[in-house]
Amino acid sequence: MCIKMGVCHHDLYDTALTDIMALALAIPREDVRVIVIGDVHGQWTALLQRLRRYDITDQDLIQVGDFGVGFGPSGQEQGDLRILDAALAGTGNTLWVIRGNHDDPAYFNDPRPSPYRHIRFLPDYSIEIVGGRKILFVGGATSVDRIERTAGKDYWPGEAFLLVEHQVASLDLEGLWAIVTHTAPDFTAPTRLDTIARSFVTRDPTLSHDLAAERKAVTGLYDLVTRHVRPQYWFYGHFHTSVHEEIAGTRFVMLAIMELYGLM
Repeated sequence: MCIKMGVCHHDLYDTALTDIMALALAIPREDVRVIVIGDVHGQWTALLQRLRRYDITDQDLIQVGDFGVGFGPSGQEQGDLRILDAALAGTGNTLWVIRGNHDDPAYFNDPRPSPYRHIRFLPDYSIEIVGGRKILFVGGATSVDRIERTAGKDYWPGEAFLLVEHQVASLDLEGLWAIVTHTAPDFTAPTRLDTIARSFVTRDPTLSHDLAAERKAVTGLYDLVTRHVRPQYWFYGHFHTSVHEEIAGTRFVMLAIMELYGLM
């Protein structure tokens, strides 16, 4: 069962967050075990405001990528993350984050102990118990506007989702409840490119192929996992739109920017 606590939409280049929906909670807060959050794009203050607005405390929060790390001056960004970490600690919340295409992968692949206690940057193919649920996390996606970005500054080569079959084979999938990715299998929404993506396809000669191949690779993950177990949920973001659909016994939840989706 889910509760939908709010949705924000904005265009790819518009950093203003505009509330378009705020629904009353449908179940008691104490029964919510996990809250999944859509793309954030560095709007960490807005995220904290959203959590305060809904009085979200003592929760496991899962963020589906495009958290927005790697874009600012390193010292300033580290300071901002420490402020966010302290705010989460003060409310008893823990934030689990996967990499999106708008995240520096170094945050997710750093073998050193994290300086943050309440922000957990997860490597691809991590399995974690979150809110008492077993969840598989795999990040990565392709930036449709990559030709307008600068490698190492606001774009990271190797950003795409990568299907690593031997890593999937090594996972203990028994009892898997959910999968969290940034992009999605090719049989789920969206099933066609939006206007922004189509505008870049005309200028980036391999983009259409790369996007289709990536969605097919995520479908490959689905196929490998469902040979062993059928997860109850699959969460993803990336497309800045909210769509929920049931397919073959799995609830696929595409989250809009800053959407909050609570689960019992």
